[in-house]
This record gives sequence, structure tokens and C-alpha cells, in this order.
Amino acid sequence: MAAIALVAASCGGSSDGSGTDPDQAASSSDSDTGSDSGSDSDSEVAAPKLHSEPADGGSENEADSGDETGEDAEEANSGDDSESAGSSGCGASHETGVSDVEIASGDLERTYRLFVPTSYDPAVDIPLVLNFHGYTGSSEGQARTSGLEELAESEGFIAVHPQGSLNPVANLAFFEFGLGDSGVDDVTFVTDLLDDVESRLCVDTDRIFSMGHSNGGYFSSRLICEASERLAAVATVSATIFPDDCDPSEPTPLIAFHGDADNVVPFDGGPSVFLGNRSAVDIDPVPPELKQLVDLFRVHIADEVGEWAEANGCGPTPVESAEDFAGTLITYEDCDAPVLLYILADGGHGWPNGDPATEVDATAKTWAFFQDQ
Repeated sequence: MAAIALVAASCGGSSDGSGTDPDQAASSSDSDTGSDSGSDSDSEVAAPKLHSEPADGGSENEADSGDETGEDAEEANSGDDSESAGSSGCGASHETGVSDVEIASGDLERTYRLFVPTSYDPAVDIPLVLNFHGYTGSSEGQARTSGLEELAESEGFIAVHPQGSLNPVANLAFFEFGLGDSGVDDVTFVTDLLDDVESRLCVDTDRIFSMGHSNGGYFSSRLICEASERLAAVATVSATIFPDDCDPSEPTPLIAFHGDADNVVPFDGGPSVFLGNRSAVDIDPVPPELKQLVDLFRVHIADEVGEWAEANGCGPTPVESAEDFAGTLITYEDCDAPVLLYILADGGHGWPNGDPATEVDATAKTWAFFQDQ
């Protein structure tokens, strides 16, 4: 198991303090990393309480449009008549498009970016996907890099991009996934956020999913440990961990993506820009200020995914195969909940978006995986 007693500043996908993901400087072909290095990053940290941007002329939906038959509504709800999984917000009107929403969580004012597709009908409960940015990143940057909102529009689900809080040491955005001393409870933030969205919109509470990049991938791993009862499945990109103290309340489907040439969160203990391009396994003795990063980067991502497979009751020997991409697909069998790992040959730290380097669109494959659960 990987040691996870990490200070907030070591939350994966980090930068050199400039606000730019170090993998951007390391590889010009791997420029979109989930860290938002543009001029809009500062403004994204402090989002307004509520500002709506209708998508494609989106308008406010009324609770009873009168143009949908009972048969159509039943089909939209996957034909399940046994018990509605609709949230308390069902029936309430809401504007479509993008809104930046502020809520109180703990002692902090937190924000999230909410996207509602133009097809939204407040009488029909629909899925919700959480998407967490990397260290130094922003909700807007993660939405842009992953393309999740465009997919949500075409597929008809709600997309939510939470905004991380500011690291008390480096003053950069992050999600607390370990046992550091930041004092930020991001798991509670997520449960508060979900409660808020479910009160505003008609959410299928049986189809809430989480995905994240780098620091956001580590944090999505943590959510399985502490909030699996709220999640139907999880995806991690460029960072996966099985915390030592993890005790999920139930098996949770997991799909992971990681490049074998990642120089930020190394796939198998290789060099990391966090460590001055040194390998964690070669640092001996370990300086006290680097111990947490060294412990984190000595792990092998495939081993961490294997621990998730064990927690999900999978058989011990996975199947390796090659699909339509450059790399290897690891599939665990005989699981209580499925576990997949895409190892991307020569893939870096950035979000896999179907470019020639990896030929994998992580957003599309993740949504297909979510739909199967």
C-alpha cells in the first residue's frame, strides 16, 4: 500500500510555484495538463455566487412542459419503475448552460462550475459527473481540457467541476486527498456540493460519478474510501492511489488512465520533476522535507490499481490486451465491481484527448464505462 500522510503541497500534478504544471514545460506535445496556466486562472479561484451562461441559447425549463409523454419519460429514466432515484430538486425549474455557484462548506466559501444540458427536463432525473482539476488548476480549465461539458450537452447529463481551495503554503488550488495538515475537508465539500446540486436539479442519485486528473485523480481515489455510497463509478487520470487507511463501504467500479512516460506522477517510480528529475527509488538518504513525495512516487501505479481490484473482489490475475490505442489495457476479472487500467505507451502527464500520442480519448472512454455501470 502507498503511504498517504501527505501535506497539501504534495498533492500530485504539482507545479514549481509558477502556476504552470511542470509537465507542460517538460513536453510541448503534452500541453493540456489540467492545471490552468493561462491568465484566467486567478479569476477562476474566486467564482461569483451565481452567474449563468446559457448554452446554445439555453432557457429555463418549466416543471411541466406538456410535450413529453409518459412513455418518453419512462424511457429517459431507463425504464425503472420500481423506485425513483430522483433528487429533491426534481420538478424545480433551472436555467441550462454554465453557472458558477458558491456554497458554504465547513468554515470556507467554496465554488463549483455547474453545467446543465439544453435537453434538461426537470421532470426527468439524469446522471451527474464530478470532474476534479489538477494541482494549480481551475474548474474552468478542467472543463476546457477534458471537454466534459461538450459531452454532457450531447449525452444529456449534468457536469460539475469543483474548484479546489488555496493551498495554505503555496497559495495554489488543490484538493486534500491525504492526511496532511491543511485543515481542508474536501470530502465534506463534495457531499455538501452534491446535496446542493441535488436540491437544485433533478439528479439520478444512483448515477453520480467522479473523475479527476492528477491531484484530482488522487482525490477521486480518496472519495471511494469515504463516500462510495454516493458514487456509482470513478475514473482517475494520471494519478491513482489506494490509501493505507481506505475502507470502502461497498465495491466501486474504477477505470484508470496513466502514461508510462509521465514525468510528474511517474508510472513505476521513475524520475519526477517534483524531485528535480530524480527517481524516488534512487534518493537515499531521504531528506525530511522530501519524505512524503518520495513515499508517494516510489509506488507503482499498476500496483495501486491492483489493490483496488483486490478491494473489489477481483481475481488475482488480470488480462492484458491491446485495443485501438498505443499501449496496454489491463482488465481484472471475476470482480464484484469492474477495474480497468489503460497504460498509455509514451504517454505523459496530460489529459488523454485522442491526440496521436496516445490515441485515447479518456473523457469518451470514461463516459462509456460509466454508462455500463
